[in-house]
Amino acid sequence: KLSVQAYLNGNIFEWTMSSQRHRQESYQVFLGGSCNPTTWRKCIAIPYLEEHGITYFNPQVDEWYPELMEIEEQAKHKADVLLFVIDDHTRAVASMVEASYLAATGRKIVVVVNFIQSGSPTIAGHALSETEVKDLNRGRLFVTNILHSRKIPHFKTLDQAMEVTKQMIYSEVKTNFNVCVADDHECATVPLKSGPNEASVIHSVFDMYDSDNKGWLPLHEAEKALIILLNVPKLPISLLQTTALKEQALSNYDSIRVDTSQFYDIYRELKSCVARSSEAATPVLGFMWSLLTGMIWWAYNLLTTFWTQGRSLETANHDMCWYDVFLGGTCATSAWREDITIPLLKEHQMSYFNPHITNWSETLIPYESRAKEKCSVLLYVVTGHSTSVGSLVEVSYYLGTGQQLVLCIQDICDNEPHLKHLSSRAVRDYNRGRSYLKDAAVRKGLTVYSKVEDATKETIRLVNHQQNQ
Repeated sequence: KLSVQAYLNGNIFEWTMSSQRHRQESYQVFLGGSCNPTTWRKCIAIPYLEEHGITYFNPQVDEWYPELMEIEEQAKHKADVLLFVIDDHTRAVASMVEASYLAATGRKIVVVVNFIQSGSPTIAGHALSETEVKDLNRGRLFVTNILHSRKIPHFKTLDQAMEVTKQMIYSEVKTNFNVCVADDHECATVPLKSGPNEASVIHSVFDMYDSDNKGWLPLHEAEKALIILLNVPKLPISLLQTTALKEQALSNYDSIRVDTSQFYDIYRELKSCVARSSEAATPVLGFMWSLLTGMIWWAYNLLTTFWTQGRSLETANHDMCWYDVFLGGTCATSAWREDITIPLLKEHQMSYFNPHITNWSETLIPYESRAKEKCSVLLYVVTGHSTSVGSLVEVSYYLGTGQQLVLCIQDICDNEPHLKHLSSRAVRDYNRGRSYLKDAAVRKGLTVYSKVEDATKETIRLVNHQQNQ
């Protein structure tokens, strides 16, 4: 028999997994997010909700243990609105995992996100290293981008979030809120905005597609990278007749190579073309432009099929996959991709997209997201040698969207040599996030693997199954 004390409208009562009250009780707001040692529920949220006659469930307990996930899951299911606070006084790893998953499932959710500030921050009396702060903030940035892309209300202050929560309960919300949560952590955007970072991002995307570090891309791979950068469904062949390619016959499509300089020039010219297409201000001009581009798309498909026996068309079609597998998960110094997964995929002649590059930055998040849409199966490996907060958030989101996933998730050991700087409490915090993710995956019917080789073999099986259908 499992029991836990929880708040309902300020009154403590006994919850039992078998009780009739547990099965029948419903709530208007679930108070999720950062727990001990925070007091935002007791001092701000609960008084506000009680003042406005709103019922709530408070999952905060003095000592968390895994069995509580079932109780919390049932309470979340019964709530009308889910309020999550991801603050800067806790690591909030499990909260980020939960919020990302729920955002993907379409639940009514309001989120507060606070980034951890630099300057020797501490959590529960333990100083955070610069590396840990970056990783925790990377996870918060992933959450922010998810909320931003799905137009979910998210704020920097709890007061704002409480007001919107009340409006949602009483159906007073008239518009979609889309509030970026931090001054120094802007939401990444697609297409890429002009500015000092533009060239860096373009070259980084080039590097992601140049997985063998050759310094050039076949034109069909450059085309994929350009589609991702420009956020367009396909590129007409006429637009590829840019200054960089005019000396090369497009009838020899498969033999054309594009180096970094050419790639940048092509991007700039295509970006201008895309911008001009969006400036058709009047309905008549808009109709004429649509008619013209429609004719170009038709001619492109016909000519590409004739010249390349359909190979370019296949890579440019938004509704078709470019790669069999996306290799997501732990990066840094981890070598699971090169040592285990890539050799197995090559052995079975399967294509893959590897986002692991040395000059990765947060500005690449939206471009990676578009690349994932072009992969049949997303393989995520979260090793026990890294905190991997960003990867945990990513996995939880794609789990919620229903993407085809294969997961390998390893817990962090207390004596992990790569993470000696972490306290025992920190290890528990990171493993709690893993526990929530594994629990959500099992609920969705997935097997969570502990060995990379086993997860890779399952990925290969899934790809083969899809190809044989």
